[in-house]
Amino acid sequence: MKIVRFDDSPTFEPKGHAGVLNHALVSTEWHDTPEVGVWWGRFDDGGASNLHIHVGATQVYVVLAGTFVVDDGETEHRLNARDTAIIGPDEPHRIRAEGDAEVMVVTTPGLR
Repeated sequence: MKIVRFDDSPTFEPKGHAGVLNHALVSTEWHDTPEVGVWWGRFDDGGASNLHIHVGATQVYVVLAGTFVVDDGETEHRLNARDTAIIGPDEPHRIRAEGDAEVMVVTTPGLR
């Protein structure tokens, strides 16, 4: 069993994102857990990712607070607290906060 305290979890600014700070709660890099990655992300108002894919990985966004817009380059979806987006392997996507917002991200297999 591994225990990760939120205040002790490593933080990072994800590549291809602006106005975003992630806490690595479960990661391949810091916790030697390749099966899954879990991050808590804080987005500033307007914080966003570029359109991108994760080769061979499924990613799940669970909105904890605030509002996000997620899209695949064609269709936008607005997500509020407790809404979830499931993004399949190799599926293009991006996320943008409308106001300050928080999200939990689960990726399998783990990316970082």
